[in-house]
Amino acid sequence: MTTATTPAPNALAAIRQTEQTITRRVAAAAGDAAAELRSATTAAKERIALATRDAAAYVARTLAECLADLEALASDLALDTIEHVPAEQPALPAPEEEPAEKQREESEPAVVPMASAAQTTLAPAARQAAATPVAPALTEPFTTDEDALMAWVQQQREQNVGWAALAEAVCATGRDVTPDALRMRFQRWRKASGQAD
Repeated sequence: MTTATTPAPNALAAIRQTEQTITRRVAAAAGDAAAELRSATTAAKERIALATRDAAAYVARTLAECLADLEALASDLALDTIEHVPAEQPALPAPEEEPAEKQREESEPAVVPMASAAQTTLAPAARQAAATPVAPALTEPFTTDEDALMAWVQQQREQNVGWAALAEAVCATGRDVTPDALRMRFQRWRKASGQAD
């Protein structure tokens, strides 16, 4: 015959206290884990939002710079086009009828000195060569200092020197640059120095 044993009151109290302690510890651990998870989630959201704002600002800044460069390029292209458009020749007045005696005098062959004929032939070419601005040769410190080079380019542009002539002068110093590349560098320099329109 088996006799059932009943735990002592002190043992039952100890068991209940142990159960309560374990329950409190489990609840505290679960609460801490939930708090850490919420904190990690909030921090991750903040980092994502900050990275998104930075990326959007970078994209907007890059687009603005590209648009400014395109506008400057279009302006310079328009200026170069205007520089190369020949001026319209004024309309010649209608010839008036001259007296018969004057027409007879003008019909006689005139003796033209050779020197005058040569001057008449060479004068248009000389005037055209003199009217075309040419960039002077670059010297120190323009060949080593970017700011000095850009200031020199600005001075030459104020004298209506074309970009092709400027690029040729820069290439003569050993730098490999095209007219478009020099124009873009000049526009970025003007923007950085606060001179952009």
